[in-house]
Amino acid sequence: MMRSTRLSLVVAMVCVSGTVAMAGQASAQVPAAPAQNTESVANPPPPDEPDDETVWSLSLGGTANTGNTRSLAISTGTNFRLRRGAHQLTIDGQWTYGRASIRTAGVFGPWQQNADNLNGRGRYDYFLTERDAVFGVAVARRDHFAGLDSRLQFQAGYARSFVQEENHRLWAEVGYDVTLDNFYPNPLLDPMTMQPLPGSDVFHSARIFAGYDNHVSERWSVLTGLEGLIDVQTIDNIRINWISELGLTIVDGLAAKLQYTMRFDNVPVSGTGKLDTTTILNLTYTLQTAAEAE
Repeated sequence: MMRSTRLSLVVAMVCVSGTVAMAGQASAQVPAAPAQNTESVANPPPPDEPDDETVWSLSLGGTANTGNTRSLAISTGTNFRLRRGAHQLTIDGQWTYGRASIRTAGVFGPWQQNADNLNGRGRYDYFLTERDAVFGVAVARRDHFAGLDSRLQFQAGYARSFVQEENHRLWAEVGYDVTLDNFYPNPLLDPMTMQPLPGSDVFHSARIFAGYDNHVSERWSVLTGLEGLIDVQTIDNIRINWISELGLTIVDGLAAKLQYTMRFDNVPVSGTGKLDTTTILNLTYTLQTAAEAE
């Protein structure tokens, strides 16, 4: 009887976190690919005190599977946030790459790429008051497995904190989103008619967002956010992103986080599905400096 062996490697270093990703729509034969459709939603507004703050974290992780499944994946990312008075700048990025060997009739085939996506986001907030802010966001994404050679998003809007206390916050955002898509492959064929489709498109959408952050105790925290993008030109073109995260602080600066992400696109890129879900378990180490305002 053949005994399967599985080796799971997680690379960790100083200021580095390990990440294990599981895609929600895995094929029955192809090993589950890492997250494909990463789209950040929003950062919670900072506490009432207008402290200057600098926060930076780096992540690097990987998985290797052998035996009945053969796959390799690596994921790396960074997050940077700078707060100075009424101004806040947030920059984050992530790259995921994976390969797998498909088993057919007991024989493994050649290694094939099953994940390669790059995501980046920059956000600027200007706080009008302790509870009110205006913001601008730029998002860039490349994900061939989602049918996107590139996706650029530009957002602007207004954020309001309805509850902002020491241990929990409730806030909402409204604004506008412009999305520029370049499809992959190009030309992209209509699966019904096999005729070529336009290689790019532009979407104008109204954006709404609601978020809640609760530090249940010194160790446990819960963060959730729901984003809706409603096309103002084609009403049935609706995108919904929901992210929920459960965090456990191990020691100062080091935390374990379990994150669930759901992404729904009512009018997806031709040949792709409407729904993607991702579950991520990671270790995060964060460098943080803060100085109270005089």
